[in-house]
Amino acid sequence: MTTNKTQNQERLWAAVSHGSALANILLPWVLGLSIVGPLVVWFLKKNEIPSVDDEAKEAINFQINMTVYAVIFMVTVFLIPLAIITGVANLILVIIASVKTYNGEKFKYPLVAYRIFK
Repeated sequence: MTTNKTQNQERLWAAVSHGSALANILLPWVLGLSIVGPLVVWFLKKNEIPSVDDEAKEAINFQINMTVYAVIFMVTVFLIPLAIITGVANLILVIIASVKTYNGEKFKYPLVAYRIFK
């Protein structure tokens, strides 16, 4: 049985795996930066905390899909409003995922067309 401290660390790292995608807000012109945070958390904690392995892979898959959607929408000039909506949806869903995983719940993102990390 795990201790409270261990459970808190597991939940914190799971939340960080989702929330680290918000690094893209600091440097929005760096396309794909939102993938780096979850990827780093996954590399650091995947063998140590099984739940973080799952949550970080979910975050990475979601961010890859959102990046692809944003690129498609930006390339098609008429779809720029959809790129903006995609960015806002990304922000909201990352916050929801961070809070839910911190509370100990598993979170699956909608809009993930293809999961690279399984």
